[in-house]
Amino acid sequence: MKKRFTEEQIVKILQEAERSHTDQEVIRKHNISDTTFYRWKKLYGGMGVSEVKRLKELEAENAKLKILVVVDEYTRECLALEEASIRAHHLIDTLSRLMTLHGRPKFIRSDNGPEFTAKALIEWLTDNQIGPAFIKPGSPWQNAYVESFNGKFRDECLSREWFLQPQRCTGHDRMLAAPLQSRAASQLAR
Repeated sequence: MKKRFTEEQIVKILQEAERSHTDQEVIRKHNISDTTFYRWKKLYGGMGVSEVKRLKELEAENAKLKILVVVDEYTRECLALEEASIRAHHLIDTLSRLMTLHGRPKFIRSDNGPEFTAKALIEWLTDNQIGPAFIKPGSPWQNAYVESFNGKFRDECLSREWFLQPQRCTGHDRMLAAPLQSRAASQLAR
């Protein structure tokens, strides 16, 4: 489905509404619904064209981020949250570190991604007497805690304004936002 308005056109319509101080006139003039106009205003209000383009670029980069999330199913605590190129050796290092802090689990539930089915990881799990518990392909509800956490993390952290402006963050938020934002910026600079 083709978009009727580009981001540039949306920004110009919102700027026109700011100048005229009558939203309803602009809504009628451009034949858009109240809902559409106020959704645009919420998303793009006060932004310039270059800022909207940058936002779209960062959102696209955000969607590509690979983040290793380890959630304890019993406590529902996030034990690890690492932005990285996830490989079996990285996964083994992270799980080893977590085992020294939290003890050895009986099993590890995961999807069937290549990092989780790699020979090195399967051998490490066997050596440590940890059972793999793979979810069925196309069945994310079998890993509900992690899937729920991933969705909330994207919605409440990565998609938030502080991801774009880490200087406005404090404490733990800055710790999460700064490395992710710098990676996104370096990817866009390529």
